Amino acid sequence: MRKSGSSTAARACSRKGDFYMQVRLTTPLTRQELAPLHAGDTVLLTGTVYTARDAAHARMNEALDRGEPLPFDIKGAAIYYVGPTPERPGCAIGAAGPTTSGRMDKFTPRLLDLGLACMIGKGKRDEAVKAAVVRNGAVYLAAIGGAGALMAGSVKSCEIIAWPDLGCEAVRRLEVVDMPLTVLLDAHGGDLIHHKIQDIVAISEMMVKGDRHAVLQSGQRDRLTDGFYQLRIHASVPPRFRICSASASVRFARAAIGASIILRCCVHRQHGHAFQS
Repeated sequence: MRKSGSSTAARACSRKGDFYMQVRLTTPLTRQELAPLHAGDTVLLTGTVYTARDAAHARMNEALDRGEPLPFDIKGAAIYYVGPTPERPGCAIGAAGPTTSGRMDKFTPRLLDLGLACMIGKGKRDEAVKAAVVRNGAVYLAAIGGAGALMAGSVKSCEIIAWPDLGCEAVRRLEVVDMPLTVLLDAHGGDLIHHKIQDIVAISEMMVKGDRHAVLQSGQRDRLTDGFYQLRIHASVPPRFRICSASASVRFARAAIGASIILRCCVHRQHGHAFQS
């Protein structure tokens, strides 16, 4: 167990010299707190998180061009790329799943250079964003796509603080507790999607050849699970899930990433002790 500032980190798994951490972080975030994180680590985030999608990013960029302040302190902040649905009675927020992060790529390097510490979304980022993440010691975290209700469960309060005319895309201040996330881009240049998807593709190609039992019985299955929360394959792949082409294997790899995130976060919900200090 290791403590640093407002974060608590525990080494969770070791595979051939690679270590993956399970970490608790509280906003605002500092370079020192983010530096130990590596692509593939899991995070439970607590504190203030601001929402901003395409339209809000465009307005923030225009405000900066005019020399006006942003609607919140960007230094050490976390921005969640989300446009939540209306809340139901008794709920702080409606469904709050992430939007595709690439829509914000053209605005992101500028915000990172101003002190933005953390972005939360889904999907890959362009090279300019990756370089800015490293340059500023920031991180890009993945939320769970297609599981908006699960993500909303971490939100305890929600308040519109800027541009209400944007509707669901208005800037909101969220107070979150133990929001389950995973590190996609780290401050050292690590890129989970780039570095891990090839392992999954290679394994899926073995399944294309009908060699699924070799995958299940050999150390190859660790290549599939490492970086995706150490999931375990306990049974043969049913015929309806077999892959029939190389292009399908890539689709399978992407689906496996998403499925593993959802499954692991469900485990976190049921067994919170995995993150206790």
